[in-house]
Amino acid sequence: MKKMIALILWIVIPVSSAVSSEKMGAPTVKAPSPHGVAGKCQVCHVEPEDSLNSWFTFTSTKKKLTLDFNEVCRQCHGLDFGHGVGKKPALNRESLPLDSSGKITCAVTCHNIHIASDDPRQSQYHLRLIGAPLCLSCHKK
Repeated sequence: MKKMIALILWIVIPVSSAVSSEKMGAPTVKAPSPHGVAGKCQVCHVEPEDSLNSWFTFTSTKKKLTLDFNEVCRQCHGLDFGHGVGKKPALNRESLPLDSSGKITCAVTCHNIHIASDDPRQSQYHLRLIGAPLCLSCHKK
């Protein structure tokens, strides 16, 4: 039964998200939250949770997402979400990860959904770095 539900989510969420991303404003599809310990891995990842947790699954396979770095976040957070997304930063003092074109993305540049931190703000917002170093990586002040 779990595999059937996972298969349905794997098919429905990316297709629905692709359709809704053409519209402006808030997303029309509200996917199950991937945030937190009991998150729904397949909202973002192609592989099912048991495969993602397996030592026998290649890292490159684990990193495959249902949508691109920005769309995977925007399926829940909307099109207006994402300060700096799609821009090439003039500065990158902290060597934050960028997409293959050298542009800022939601899921990898400023945020990391899998971050584990004792800092409550970093945990709440899934920030790659705590406080000023994150902002000052690209901004002068």
